[in-house]
Amino acid sequence: TGLDSIVWYLGDGTQVTGFALTHNYATPGTYTVCVYAYNPCGWDSACNTFFIPCETPIAAFTHFGDYFTYAGTSAGIDSVVWHYGDGTQRNCSSSPHYYATSGIYHVCVFAYTNCAVDSVCSDIYITGTLVTTPNLANIDVFPNPAKDKLTVSGIVEATNYRLLSVAGVSLQEGVFQKGENSVDLKGYAPGVYVLEMTDGYGIRYTAMVVKE
Repeated sequence: TGLDSIVWYLGDGTQVTGFALTHNYATPGTYTVCVYAYNPCGWDSACNTFFIPCETPIAAFTHFGDYFTYAGTSAGIDSVVWHYGDGTQRNCSSSPHYYATSGIYHVCVFAYTNCAVDSVCSDIYITGTLVTTPNLANIDVFPNPAKDKLTVSGIVEATNYRLLSVAGVSLQEGVFQKGENSVDLKGYAPGVYVLEMTDGYGIRYTAMVVKE
């Protein structure tokens, strides 16, 4: 009653005002939090020590053929590392991975925070990863990097396509016709995208595309 202000010192160099607040600490540890209450007659303070525990991640992933997407917790994540089961690994949230041959691969994803790690693995059956069918054998995607338009040549029959973000979000889709086709990149932010094409037999071809 009659307070002029309330000031919090949150133990990590942060100072805020207000009756109640939520504060996110960058790292786990022990913090001494103090609150100062002021009115025209004076002030009083109280301090308490709190332990902020380490957040243990929960790793998970989904896949569509050879396109893998991290689906675990994201709070406090420092990095996501994939082990694709063929001796290769990559540090990213989502991406396609090109296997040399069809088969069963033991795929694992590791999620790291600054104090803990979790992982999950699954045996994935990969098939049709090589561009060996006549429908997809001669596809050429250019220029790459591209500015406003991407050209796709070598399409021999109607082929479904999708343009995806590296997180696996579908941004554009349609059907390529026989011959040369184009993908409009205007309006998209510079960065890396995935162009996915699927022929009438369900065989997919993916290409990493850089938008300038």
